[in-house]
Amino acid sequence: MASARSINEVTECVICAEVYTDPRVLPCGHTYCLKCIDGCAKNVKPGDKLQCPKCRKEFAIPSGGLAELPKNFFVNKLLHMSQISIVERTTPVVICDVCSRGEEADGKAPIAAVYCIDCQNKLCESCAVVHENLKSCQSHSVITVGDKRAMEDIFTSFPPPPCKEHGKDLLRFYCFDCKEVICTSCFIEAHSTHKCSDISSLVEEFHSQMTKDVNGVAAGLQKCQSLLENISKEKREFTAQAARAELDMNNRTEELKVTLDRNREKLANDLEMAKEKRIAELEGVERDIEEHIKKMEGFTTYAAQLQQKGSAFELASEAAGLHDKAEELLMLESIGQAASRLSHIDICFQPSVLATSDGNLVGEVVMLKDFQGKREN
Repeated sequence: MASARSINEVTECVICAEVYTDPRVLPCGHTYCLKCIDGCAKNVKPGDKLQCPKCRKEFAIPSGGLAELPKNFFVNKLLHMSQISIVERTTPVVICDVCSRGEEADGKAPIAAVYCIDCQNKLCESCAVVHENLKSCQSHSVITVGDKRAMEDIFTSFPPPPCKEHGKDLLRFYCFDCKEVICTSCFIEAHSTHKCSDISSLVEEFHSQMTKDVNGVAAGLQKCQSLLENISKEKREFTAQAARAELDMNNRTEELKVTLDRNREKLANDLEMAKEKRIAELEGVERDIEEHIKKMEGFTTYAAQLQQKGSAFELASEAAGLHDKAEELLMLESIGQAASRLSHIDICFQPSVLATSDGNLVGEVVMLKDFQGKREN
């Protein structure tokens, strides 16, 4: 049995979030209040394209404007069914639709006692008597307020809606050629040569077709849900793989940083040791040359003083010794050999293109003499 809550779920417009007012159905199948869909069609004219607010599927505005959109009779029926669910409750108090006009404000409006399904009016006891005595209403279905009658039975007893082209002429026939519901006048005027049948005789056929369609859509729904689950699973797995890849990348980067720092530290030590060794060699030879220069400067100073101020005896006595000393100072072989052993050496850093077998990612410090030797080899 349909509950009032389930009915309300399909009788509320998604645009205004209120109960439908003059519900109209779009070609895509979605239903909106006429005023709501009209509010979405500002600055458009008949023939223009308009999008469904929900699915965004476009449709052409009818030549007579949005008012020509077909009414959703099923939703209208649900709205009346919602009224019946209100009638069945003891609270709030339900007011008579016929004689309450203008009296509800002062609190004197009569309480409804019955509901006429054909007239779709709530009636107080007095109005119900008048309604019952009217010849045109004697065949109408009336239920008492509080009646526990099954909703499905009440729902199926609603009369078909009137034809919008022919006033009160009810829509009772189905045209297979045009695939639309028509009234008697429609049949006479435009569908007499078409295959038509009374809609009441086609209920089982329509039920069968709808059951087939529902089952097909249900199967498609299961397939879509299965595809969605697979996509969701794929997304989760890919996200997890990306997270693992990022972790591995970060770990590898940290390992390389450690290796690079270790390589840099070793190279810095090698460079410092090479520098210290070479500077020590150069400074050793430098000191030897500086001492020899001092000796030579001392000799020249002493000899000059002796020449200027020495007597003949002193010159004779010192001449041989100074000559030997001069020869000794002019023997530069030891100093020259020490300097030549040092030769000219350049030092530089040679970066590595690829990691070496010992894990060196940076490069090496190269003495140019050694580097040339390697190249020659």
